[in-house]
This record gives sequence, structure tokens and C-alpha cells, in this order.
Amino acid sequence: MTSISSDTTPNNMADLGTADTRSSGRMACAFCRKRKLRCDRQLPKCESCQRFEYECEYGPRKGLARKEQKSSPVRRLEDRLGRLERLLSQTKNRQASEEEKRCPASEPSGTGKDAVVEWDAELSLFIANAVRELEHVYFVYVHPSLSIIHPSRYLLQVNLDEHLQPPDFLRHAMCALAAPASSIYSSLRETLYQSARKLLQDFELNDQSLDKVTLPQAQTWLLISTYEMLHGFIQRSLMSTSRAVRLVQMMRLHRVDAPNLNRDPIPDALGVPKDWTETEERRRLFWATFLMDRYAGISMGWPTLIDSRDIRTFLPVSNEAYENSTELVTMFLSDSKNAQDAYSLSSFAATILSVECCYSRIQELQRLEPLMGPTALHSDIWTRVSQIESLLESTFHIPPHLSVPPGKLDPSTIFANMGSRAANIVVHQVAMIQAGNVLSVECLQRSGAQCMEAANAIAQLMKLTSHWDLHMFHPSTTFCLYAAASVYGGTWITEPDILKEDTLRFLIEALQKFCKITKLSEILLEAIEEELPGLLDQLKGSQTAAIGLYNE
Repeated sequence: MTSISSDTTPNNMADLGTADTRSSGRMACAFCRKRKLRCDRQLPKCESCQRFEYECEYGPRKGLARKEQKSSPVRRLEDRLGRLERLLSQTKNRQASEEEKRCPASEPSGTGKDAVVEWDAELSLFIANAVRELEHVYFVYVHPSLSIIHPSRYLLQVNLDEHLQPPDFLRHAMCALAAPASSIYSSLRETLYQSARKLLQDFELNDQSLDKVTLPQAQTWLLISTYEMLHGFIQRSLMSTSRAVRLVQMMRLHRVDAPNLNRDPIPDALGVPKDWTETEERRRLFWATFLMDRYAGISMGWPTLIDSRDIRTFLPVSNEAYENSTELVTMFLSDSKNAQDAYSLSSFAATILSVECCYSRIQELQRLEPLMGPTALHSDIWTRVSQIESLLESTFHIPPHLSVPPGKLDPSTIFANMGSRAANIVVHQVAMIQAGNVLSVECLQRSGAQCMEAANAIAQLMKLTSHWDLHMFHPSTTFCLYAAASVYGGTWITEPDILKEDTLRFLIEALQKFCKITKLSEILLEAIEEELPGLLDQLKGSQTAAIGLYNE
């Protein structure tokens, strides 16, 4: 729409200014009509549009081309966001000026109040529109790797009455994770993240006794923890994970399939699930929280908050079975470790099993008694060697039906394959640190070959999926790339080889690509530089390999 002032001559403007500037036949401008404000119908701009820096539009001219009347949705959103930023800047400047004057008794001007009200209204409307769009983006990009919310049931729930809809803190946390995948709303991710944290904390503070815990609370803390991990807030992510762990334990989700009411302090926290799908949703929330707890233990070397011996919740089914509400029978984690038939394991369950095996091996390695330096007895040394070699032999292998190829090329299956290899690499690296120089040459060579095999498998899987959108990958994919790059980097520095250099360059370039969407990738690249000083500079100085990675 074009402002009527655009075809008014200077003389006409002067005449309008000296006489009554209102026109009895002119409607209020678009801005005032939309917000039901009193419009003084001044030309070229009414008072409201001048105050908030809007284009004052009284209606299109007759004969205006249709394509000139309407702007693209993206342009309209950009214009609205720009106005919001200007209003926020004005409000902050006004507040700063009042603070400098130190006049707490004085009331803010009417213009200041109106600007704040207008800012709040515009921001609320913009975020509401963004949330509706980003919820669909979430189920396209985030849900395949983090399947803890049932898509169809959630999308039905958001259309119910307001008091029956999912809480805003859950919706904002989902949208914060989805925002980077949206070209229109990517700038809102930090706003949505902070909003989710604040709304959730306010909700919990309003319940003084915290007697009533809900599933969305734990889901939100888990999503917040994932967001914080991806954006480099590592300590904050660990704290959010701890809150999610305690909530799922309070809701007894670690004993979904073997409840023991006599020992649980809050037996009716959630009540009886309505059907199998709701039961499976509880299982998946627990196992996703379990994984975050184990990731913290593996990466930081800390004790975890969940003891696997206390778990009596079945492993999750496949994403397809969950989304289609197809009831399947699975097994407990304790049974799956010794199961002869692994074909019932989903990719989600296989990831859980590989991470648990990795953590348990690391625990055993860290609990080995230290050798007493040069005075250590030969028997102690050989015992240590035997213990370490035994642990290195018991590695986890992905079940054949999930192995890629020929397994499905979906984000969950790809990560199950990558994660199992990365877990084996981590166990070997920890074993080398714990062993010192007591391992035999044969054992070291065997360990190096196994690590190289795992690193090569990760690189091949990454090449196989190099055409994917970066947002489709599992949040922890960058850690798998880091583990593989550290193996290739350490080998290439000591034994330069053109094939190893090409693969190493590919892995480094992949990590650099992920820097566009996650701060975690930058942190891992810095860790590689600290572990292997000069590696990145040497790669830059050598000839660039002809490897195509991701369409820009």
C-alpha cells in the first residue's frame, strides 16, 4: 500500500496545514485501524505513525498494480522486526536517560508508556506467529534426532482451547532449537531460548512445594539443555541436564515398566497413562535424558546421576512405530547387553546401548588403581595390562539390521552408526591415558588400527550424507567428527599420507561447516588445535583436496 502523501504537491500540503487537517471522508490509517487507535488523519503522517516511525497508509490508489500493493511475507516480517528493534532501542535509550537523571519519583511520559505497550504488543504478536511456523520446522529438522514429543498429538493439542494447549515454555524451547533452520526466524533463537527459561522458572517458582511435576517440565529442561550444549553454554547445559534428570526421577520414569509404589515418594506424579503411545512418550523422555546424563559423564569424567541398575523402563521403539502408535515389545537395558537377538533394537535403543557400554568401560578404566611409578611390581604391571586389554576387546558393534549400508539413511540411524564408532575411539583414548607406557607394541598397534577403522567409518558415513541439510543431523554429530579427526590428525602428523590428508581435510571442513549453526563445533576445533598444535595451519598450507561438501 502506498501513502497518500506521495502524490500530494508541496502547495497542497501547505494548504492542508493552514486549514483543518482532518478530512471527513478519509478513513483512519492502516496502523490505527489495525490497533483500534484514535487517528487524527494528519498528512503526511498521523501522530501515531510519527511516534512509532511507521509508514502512514490511508489506502491504495485506484489502478495501483496488484504486485505493488502487496509485499512478500519475508519483506513484511523484516519490516516488522526492524520496527520492533527501533522501538526497543528507543525504550532502552529512554530508560537509560531516566536512570541518569535519577528521578525515581517522576512518572514516565505518556509517549514512553505508549512505546513500551506498543513494543510488547508487537513483540508478542511477532513471536506468536513465529512459534506457529517454527513448531512445524521443529518436527521436520529436530524431531527425527530427538523424538520425545508425539508429532500428531502435539499439533492437535495446539489447536485446542488455550488452557489445554502445551505450555508456552515447552513451545518456546522447541522453537529455539528449530529457529536456526528457518531463514526468516533464525534471529529469534536466543529470544525464544531466554523466554523458555524464564517462563519455566516462573512456573516452578509459583509452585512453592513443587508437589505437582509435569512431563512438559522435564521435556523443556531437556530441550533447553540441548540448546545450551549446541551453543557452547557447556556448564549451563550440565546444570539443565541435572534438573531434567531429577524431574524424570521424581516422575518415576526410570521405572515405567516395573513400578514399585512402596519405594517411590510421589506415586501419583503423572497418574496412569491413557494408552501405549503415552507410555512410550514417557519412556523416550527418560532415555533421552539418560543419554544427556551419560554424555556429561563421558565428556567431563564426572559420576552420572542415573544408575543403570535402577532402570526398569523398556528401551524405546523405532521412530516410525512411535509416530504411528504401533505397539511393539522391547527389552530392558540390562537384558539387551547380553541379548543374542538384537533385531528388536531400534536406532534410538542402539545409541543408548553404545553410550552405556562406552561409559561403563571408561568407569572401569578410571577406577583402576594407579601404579606406583618405577617401584611398581611386575605382577602389578601385567595385571594392569591384562585388565586394559580385556576392556579394549569388549567393544560395542551396531546390530546388522541398523548398519549403514544397507540400513536406512535417516538421522537417527546415521548417528547410531557414528556414535558407536566414536564410543569405541573414546574408550581406546582413555585406555591409552590410563595405561601410560606399560602396554605392549602389539597392543598399541591393534588399538591404533581399531581407532583408524572407526574413524574411517565415521568419515564414510559423513560423505554418504554430505548432501543433507546441516540442521538434519543429530546434535552430537560434531563430537563424532571431532573423535574421527583427532585419530586422523594424530596419525597424519607422524605418518604423512595423501589419502589420510584428504580424509582429515574432509572431517575438518565438515566441522567448519557446522560452525555456521553450532558453537559446539568451534569449541571442538579449538580442542583439536590444543591437542595437535599446528595441525590446522599445516592443512591450510598444503594443497587443497578436491572434496565437495554441502551446497552453499
